[in-house]
Amino acid sequence: MIRGQTTNQKHSSNPTANEPAGSTVSIVNEDIRKCEQRIDIDLKMKKMAELQLSIMNDQKSRQAVVNQITKWEQNLEQLNCDLYRCEQIFSSTEKYKNYYD
Repeated sequence: MIRGQTTNQKHSSNPTANEPAGSTVSIVNEDIRKCEQRIDIDLKMKKMAELQLSIMNDQKSRQAVVNQITKWEQNLEQLNCDLYRCEQIFSSTEKYKNYYD
């Protein structure tokens, strides 16, 4: 983004005149978007692995897939915590931004 461009505070890239590029709100918006994308990807990968697991017969392969599913579940838990944290920061930032406007 070019210096001086603006972004919208509500998780989109629509410009507004209220917020300069690189502000806390736009940074948090970007973090929220990244978390949501990573959650979406991990959910899809986990679902595919679960479907694959239902047709596997080899015990060693099944265990490897189960281990990977466990890792995705742990990662999803961390990503959801990160998303919640970012949303709280966003909410707090918006609250104080509106207070000073």
